[in-house]
Amino acid sequence: MTPSIALSKAYSAAVMQRPSALPENWSQSDPDLFTQVGRMGQHPIVATKGGFTLKRAGTILGGVGISGGSPDEDQQICEAIVAAAGFSTDSPAWAGAVKETSNHG
Repeated sequence: MTPSIALSKAYSAAVMQRPSALPENWSQSDPDLFTQVGRMGQHPIVATKGGFTLKRAGTILGGVGISGGSPDEDQQICEAIVAAAGFSTDSPAWAGAVKETSNHG
């Protein structure tokens, strides 16, 4: 199962053009829509750590996914691979992300 999860993370990062963890708020705030969209492609779209977009000079080349460890371990390994290969680790903010607000004066 781990190779399938890694492939889904890579596919998600490439298609969504952002790390696979970024749509997590969307998946939680509108799970029905996320599930429907997630089934439209060749592989499931997932919202979990461990997938990263392969991008160089602003061009999306694909994605990489890591699975088999904890979500944080998968993410750390994935980021290290992307950076070591010379790909950009910058990504635009996710439009579906919930912005945290502060109630402090």
